[in-house]
Amino acid sequence: MDENRWNLWQVINKQHMEANTQETITDEEWELFLNYFQNAFANEVSQLARDFWKDRYLNGMSRVE
Repeated sequence: MDENRWNLWQVINKQHMEANTQETITDEEWELFLNYFQNAFANEVSQLARDFWKDRYLNGMSRVE
């Protein structure tokens, strides 16, 4: 069984960010960004997942009977 199918993942790479922001990002700037924001990003995504879980039925998810 693929253990990754039981996980939520969000990966943002430099090319994805460039496409979404219409900016050219240097490798040096991207590395600095990752070093500076990596923990904060993980914390924010974890909080978002907790909020989604707590509000899952309010947000339209069906109940499992």
